[in-house]
Amino acid sequence: MTELEEKALETLASTQMFRYFEKEKILRMVELGDVKVYQKGECIVREGNLSKSLYIIVSGSTDINVSRDEQDVYICTIGEGEVFGEAGIFSSVKRTASVVASDDVILLALDRDRLLEFLKEDNTSGIQLLMVVIYSLLKKLRTANRDLAYERQADITQDDIDSMIRGLLDDGGKE
Repeated sequence: MTELEEKALETLASTQMFRYFEKEKILRMVELGDVKVYQKGECIVREGNLSKSLYIIVSGSTDINVSRDEQDVYICTIGEGEVFGEAGIFSSVKRTASVVASDDVILLALDRDRLLEFLKEDNTSGIQLLMVVIYSLLKKLRTANRDLAYERQADITQDDIDSMIRGLLDDGGKE
């Protein structure tokens, strides 16, 4: 086992999301996956690219950005023990965001085929891993819903427009 793989094993075993995994099962995930290192500012995943991998952050943090009008728009930062790229393990879809190392990052990348191998080897651990993925997706959905609700509150409503028109009519349109 390499030094990076040992770090991945120890770190994941101590994270909130993987606390219920047996250490041997985390070791198996590390063996099946690829431990990768990225330097600060390096692009890990590019929006629009196809990929069938799931990523678990072993150390460091990443910024999630989406491209709008040819500019990167910051969405959030995720760190140690968190997961991204979940959609890639379920279907062949283009990435919906770019992921950039916000500092030096070590990741465990699991592609769909290796993840399926893990699921077949041990149903209980496979279910645990899928629960981690589902939890991660639900957490992101909750954040997106909250952000959407906030944006909708900030939108102008028909009542706002009616009020402005009434104000103009009451003033007789004079200014």
